[in-house]
Amino acid sequence: MAIICLIKEVTRYSSFAVRLLSDGTLYISASDIIIHYQSIIKMNTPSENPNSTHKELIIQAIRSSMDSLYIYCFSYLIRSQQASTPVISRHERLELHHYYLFVVTESHREEFLQKPAEVNSRLPEHIRVTLVCESLDELEEESNYNNSFYQHILVSSEKWVTDNKHPVDITPYEIRQLVLHKTDEQIWKIRYNNAKGLLASASQGCGCGYDEAVAVMLSLALEQICLGMILILLKYYPPAKDLVYLFDLISCITPIAEEIFCLSIPEERKIIENLSDGLRQFRSISSYEVDGYNLYLVCDRTEIFLQKADQFVLTYLESLE
Repeated sequence: MAIICLIKEVTRYSSFAVRLLSDGTLYISASDIIIHYQSIIKMNTPSENPNSTHKELIIQAIRSSMDSLYIYCFSYLIRSQQASTPVISRHERLELHHYYLFVVTESHREEFLQKPAEVNSRLPEHIRVTLVCESLDELEEESNYNNSFYQHILVSSEKWVTDNKHPVDITPYEIRQLVLHKTDEQIWKIRYNNAKGLLASASQGCGCGYDEAVAVMLSLALEQICLGMILILLKYYPPAKDLVYLFDLISCITPIAEEIFCLSIPEERKIIENLSDGLRQFRSISSYEVDGYNLYLVCDRTEIFLQKADQFVLTYLESLE
């Protein structure tokens, strides 16, 4: 006997109005977008009185996985799922709490690129973290070069852990918004064109016996879109190019990647994980193979993602004028 399960999902952002209409459509108005942009750029998105148990569990998981001098929470969202099973009259409400944390360590950046997965493995399924990590020395160097991302986090985010023995010394800089706006236009145009070219090549190669090469081009196209959005909206250049990690960073700005690629579904998320690992396997494993059907699916979704991302970024840039 088949059991029908109806799932309705909505994401609540700590500083962003997201409304679920009666027909199940997720609606975000233009004014909401502009307000959210301003909140994200200011990094004024502390968790709304986070559950103390969550906070303790997360801090313990981080400290068990890496040395940590400072921990800041710069964004927080709740993803809610309502599941209804009519056959057995069962209704469930599930919530995923997603914390975006900035961790300052004594280690060099290369040493903790794999740490986020280890931290998440120590947490309950309903709690997830996305980490941005820097060593103390690298942070002071980055934050003193007019890097608004680090400056706003250190000034405006919610401090979870501090270390008075290792103070962070930063020099505030005046950020010239007009100059940044012109630079952002150029950055996005380059990233957009890169992604569009890679996607066009991937689309032509689908079904022609070049599946492995197509997978690599799709991975690179998605990487270009994500990096462009993160650079412009967060003023941050992530050292890790894992697609799932990049999508998670984008999710603290907008839910479009989460929705288009259905990342809340484990099987769909696994498709992106495999695609992200494709470039490494393409280089080193002669027997590397991909699922051709999934390539068509990802190709279509990437085209939609590129269009939505372009609309999103252009709306933001227009709001700065």
